[in-house]
Amino acid sequence: MESLAEALAVWPGREAFPLIAVADDADFCAAGLDNFLWVAFTRSDPATDVYGASAATRARHWSCEAPLVIDARLKPFHAPPLEEDAAVIRKVEALAAPGGPLHNYL
Repeated sequence: MESLAEALAVWPGREAFPLIAVADDADFCAAGLDNFLWVAFTRSDPATDVYGASAATRARHWSCEAPLVIDARLKPFHAPPLEEDAAVIRKVEALAAPGGPLHNYL
């Protein structure tokens, strides 16, 4: 990740991309802003997963030149992604259907 940040530091178009998130599933991230935000900010730790060119710490304040690079890949200690269960979805939808006990709540 440090090598990527340093390579991006000399890229002529870097100012147009102030934030770059490295993720395992680009299709999921690109499917919507909610997905991107979820991946970028739940799969990264600011203390260990943030990189940038010419990174420096001055008076306990970290800084870098654009772009800021976030390592948002799944880590071994993360829980696996949730997978939808079609049977459970059908049960919840039935509870939320008109006449169901959760109608108007879900």
